[in-house]
Amino acid sequence: MTDYTAKRDRWGRPLLIPPGGGERAAYMRASTLAKALDDGSTLARWQRSMTMLGLVKDESLYARVASLLSRDGDRAYEKNRTALREIADQAMSAVGAGQKANKGTSVHEFTEVIDDGRWPEFVPAKLVHPLHAYRKVMLDLSVKVVDTEVFVAVDELKTAGSLDRLVEIDGRVHVADIKTGANEPDYPLGVTTQTAIYSRGKRYNLRADERSDLWPGGVDQERGVLIHLPLNPIGTEYRCDLYWLDLTRGWEAAQTALDVREIRKIPKLERIS
Repeated sequence: MTDYTAKRDRWGRPLLIPPGGGERAAYMRASTLAKALDDGSTLARWQRSMTMLGLVKDESLYARVASLLSRDGDRAYEKNRTALREIADQAMSAVGAGQKANKGTSVHEFTEVIDDGRWPEFVPAKLVHPLHAYRKVMLDLSVKVVDTEVFVAVDELKTAGSLDRLVEIDGRVHVADIKTGANEPDYPLGVTTQTAIYSRGKRYNLRADERSDLWPGGVDQERGVLIHLPLNPIGTEYRCDLYWLDLTRGWEAAQTALDVREIRKIPKLERIS
């Protein structure tokens, strides 16, 4: 999750003091780098589908689009780009597209309470079963959460962000990430890359602008953990499952992602005259 105490530039990138001192420098968010290799076509299709459903569900939004198209015809998009983007966002909200993200964020916070050995006092009814599944698997597998929401700087990649969990399994400390999407284990590239990035970083104290080891004795840089906590039942059962992540491959992916971002920065073409 976003650490709102970090100083940031206008693009939301954290501004950190480099290891050798000097002026603050913008560090890319780890989540941004981790997504550089993702195929965004599935997400784009989902967003388009949600927008269409929202337009049908909210008559006022449909009327706005109809009025712009009636007035401007084939130039409706060209002349109303900002308005149409706002309408699309509202259409997605109309079908609850933003609710999953909000629920996912709340699950991170509820699980912190459970990690502290307590049960949350106020839990929405729809989250009770998923949270029970989380508590059960963590106890059954003897997983100990040793830290949460640690802000990390990875100077080699000039990347930073907050990891979800540091967990201890069989005496070794691993970086862990909680995901609530239904199909996360089927598409592990992003979470594997992001977890690998964090495993190579340093704990960064935002108040003192100081770095220290991520954990005394270090963390495992070969294996991370995906905590898969879907919010809906799988079949008839609410489940929470843990998966090992290959961080060696994830680190290779992170370096490739950095190369891809640089390759995309092609200079403006020069016209032949």
